[in-house]
Amino acid sequence: MVSAFVNAYYAGTHVPVVGVSASKGGSVMAEWQPGTPYLTDALNRLADARNWLNQNEYRIRHTFVLWCQGESDGDAGTKKDAYIQGFERMLNAMLLAGVERLFLVRIGQCNVEGSLNRYAPMMEWQEEIARNNSHVTLVSRAFSSMRERGLMKDAFHYYQAAYNKVGTEAGMNTAAWVRQNAEASKKKDGKP
Repeated sequence: MVSAFVNAYYAGTHVPVVGVSASKGGSVMAEWQPGTPYLTDALNRLADARNWLNQNEYRIRHTFVLWCQGESDGDAGTKKDAYIQGFERMLNAMLLAGVERLFLVRIGQCNVEGSLNRYAPMMEWQEEIARNNSHVTLVSRAFSSMRERGLMKDAFHYYQAAYNKVGTEAGMNTAAWVRQNAEASKKKDGKP
């Protein structure tokens, strides 16, 4: 997914991307809170990458997070308030560390018979987060159609074609957001 995202983002902005991997499969939001090993590690990786880029005279234009997480919270029965409040705490720690915006890839369905709506509440909560938080932009809902398209290889994972589609959509939508906001910034500053 990330390679497809980077390729689509670059095609839409002509801005090179340095990706810092900090994912952890099967994690719940409670494991991404300030002071926990996962978030601490992610923020340390971000700081290390920024320091190296600055020391080697690279210009950092933006610091974004591409976020796709939540299935394990659905499996664990995480409550809405706990998920949303945990997301906000995590995001606030990222913003304090210099992240400008979080681009959200909404989760999809579980590929188990009789579980069509298993993750529906989580998808609804992610939509709500994107609507209500000015630092979050939803850039793909495409995972939700992959079950019906036959692009899930087991109960939880997708074939590469699905990851490519989602990454491409998310990259294109992120690039469009960046271009739109660059234009708005130019108009605000009185530049042509």
